[in-house]
Amino acid sequence: MDLVYLIRHPEQGRRLKQIIQILMHYRLGNWLKEIPFQALGDLMVDPKTKALREKPFPERLRLAITELGPTFIKLGQVLSTRSDFVGPDIAIELSKLQADTPADPPEVIQRIIQEELGHGPESLFAQFEATAFSSASIGQVHRARLKDGQDVVVKVQHHAIQEKIHIDLELLLELAKLLQEYVADARPYQPVATVREFRRTLLRELDFFSERRNIEQFTNNFAQDTTIHVPLVHRLLCSRRVLTMEFLKGIPGSKPEQFADSGVDLNDFSKTAANVFLKMIFRDGFYHADPHPGNFMLLEGVF
Repeated sequence: MDLVYLIRHPEQGRRLKQIIQILMHYRLGNWLKEIPFQALGDLMVDPKTKALREKPFPERLRLAITELGPTFIKLGQVLSTRSDFVGPDIAIELSKLQADTPADPPEVIQRIIQEELGHGPESLFAQFEATAFSSASIGQVHRARLKDGQDVVVKVQHHAIQEKIHIDLELLLELAKLLQEYVADARPYQPVATVREFRRTLLRELDFFSERRNIEQFTNNFAQDTTIHVPLVHRLLCSRRVLTMEFLKGIPGSKPEQFADSGVDLNDFSKTAANVFLKMIFRDGFYHADPHPGNFMLLEGVF
């Protein structure tokens, strides 16, 4: 599938136009002018009237990624952990990315849970908060209580998010091919290989069955380690688009100011976290592939 094919299809064409306009708006699209492809040039807009000329490149990049939406935010979060690849200034700026995607309304979530688990939340849980307390790029999270009294969180995939991400991934790959072919400065970064690896990772994230299995594997691998706690998953309340797991209280890694106020010896905490990663990689050969700070939490009573 090439870019000409995608442009000829209305939904993909509209999204491609939106991507290019956002890149040009933030003065990130000059490389597109090097591509001898008239259909692509027709989608460009004049950046002179919209350019954010006073902002440095890393900030413009973050703002553009935020506006481009969930797929690009996930890519930016991955790149924020690779200062060796994008440089420290860009990595620091991309670490500020937050996927504050609007939550789907309660009736949509109820329908998804009904379709996935065979019953509505009012039948499956003793309590279920219809309003999400968190909403990110792929799914949103609701607090709930099981009938045995356990507090849990229920992660529900956004409506139609798979279709949106598939369109973005197709367009990203085609743009990466053009970038690699026509923009010499981009070739050392291997944009096609980078996007293909990102595509494999993101498509796995869309399958909550896979996420549930990964959590269970981590639980088994660290069953004897008292310094790490992996949330318990409730298999009977999980599906491809719904994931129910233990509710944990603590300080997320995305809030360093709270870490500093916690009184915990952060040197010990950092050493423990490093040891956990070393064990994942060298002992188990099975490791967390999305290690941005928001995915980790300092729990009370662990230290």
